[in-house]
Amino acid sequence: MVPLTHERRLRAQAQGNDVSLTTFRAAAEALPTPDDPLLDRLFALECLHRGGREARTAAHSLLDATRDAAWYLDQEWEPDVPHLAVLGQAISTLNAASEDPPAAWLPRLAETATKLATRPARFGLASNPTLLACVLRGLSAADLPPPSPLLDAASAYLNTGPDPVVAAQLAEALARRRTGSDLARQALLATFARPESTHPVAVARWWLAERWHALRGEPAPVSDNDLEDARTQALCSPPTTDPPIPAMVAEVTARAINSLVIVPLATLARTRESAGIRTIIENLVWRILFVVAAAATLLIKLPAVLGWLLPGSGAPPREALQAAAGLITATVGATAAVLLRLTHKRLGRQEPPYLELLTGAVAAVGTLLAVVLYR
Repeated sequence: MVPLTHERRLRAQAQGNDVSLTTFRAAAEALPTPDDPLLDRLFALECLHRGGREARTAAHSLLDATRDAAWYLDQEWEPDVPHLAVLGQAISTLNAASEDPPAAWLPRLAETATKLATRPARFGLASNPTLLACVLRGLSAADLPPPSPLLDAASAYLNTGPDPVVAAQLAEALARRRTGSDLARQALLATFARPESTHPVAVARWWLAERWHALRGEPAPVSDNDLEDARTQALCSPPTTDPPIPAMVAEVTARAINSLVIVPLATLARTRESAGIRTIIENLVWRILFVVAAAATLLIKLPAVLGWLLPGSGAPPREALQAAAGLITATVGATAAVLLRLTHKRLGRQEPPYLELLTGAVAAVGTLLAVVLYR
């Protein structure tokens, strides 16, 4: 039948934007506060920076995190894993805000990452894959190659049935560099590997898919059904307030409402009315074209059709062809008139007087064409 895609698409987009806006507000209320760990605040701030203008207000409340990180890394610096993770995340957060980190941070990141990469797993970055993701994120933002032991540690963790939320963070950090494509894909598949899905897992999958597309310029290599299931569960399930889930939700929902436009109610009403009228007219045109195409096909095949309906009588007589062709064209005219009446009724307009004339004119023209075609 005739597709009503335009009207349905408008309605679905409006509903999706409304849900995303509501979810974004709930996530913004659950973001880290100044009393929460510095690493959580830095990650949330990066997500909000990447969320665009819709997340700008929420990001303003977390701007102190970069200043706290600068003080922490300057006054309390130690070459250990927690400090290195904060350093990497701080560089990544500044990169998301299009700001340059202090000049001393980049060589410190490279030197400390190389040193800690060779430590035993119990005391090194391999012992905490979440902190490892922060370091990899910072190395990518600084355009520094990650030491091979760090990549080996990430691969080893991904082979042990990882937590999907942590795997998503590793995949996003690894996807920033083209040289880590295979390992990034492995982390992506590990994020979607488990059949069961909680709200945090659904959010992490949706967030990773969005970030993958932004980083690689291509959809994440997972099935559309898995992505749609993750998005639906993330939007419809009770929200999770434990970090980093609210930050992930805030980023993806802020991206989803980028198309929202604030307009006066009168303008919005006129826009909706115009869209509705256009959809009704488009459907009328599609239906008339369908009827005309079907009638034209039948007219072209009319001798064969009548021959099939009247077997054993040889070629159909001329009078039968003319009568059948006239009936077909008259039916087209009557159908067009009915469709026009229904369209005027849906638009709330009075039927014009030319509809009866149109029906008769189409029938007359069709009869004339039938006589000319089969004379």
